[in-house]
Amino acid sequence: MPKTTVISASVDKPFEIALESNPTTGYQWHPVVDVEALELKDRSYLAAGEGIGAGGKERLTFSPRKKGEFVLRLEYRRAWEDQPLATKVFHVRVH
Repeated sequence: MPKTTVISASVDKPFEIALESNPTTGYQWHPVVDVEALELKDRSYLAAGEGIGAGGKERLTFSPRKKGEFVLRLEYRRAWEDQPLATKVFHVRVH
């Protein structure tokens, strides 16, 4: 069972999650969440080095759309695969 991280947020005030990633392998972080509660607004990647195939950080920006408590799962997987290589779980409390 993945460790759960708690995030406090406010409606319409975006927050960012940055996680280790390496898209050259085909893997990306895919959100599993109620889209009426949290909207994925942006996704970016910053390589850690200049070498081909170097890893880095993937940044996902979410905008809370309503108050409440929600579970946000991020699955590190290839788009064409169902089984994630890793999973991160966030408990988001929106005021």
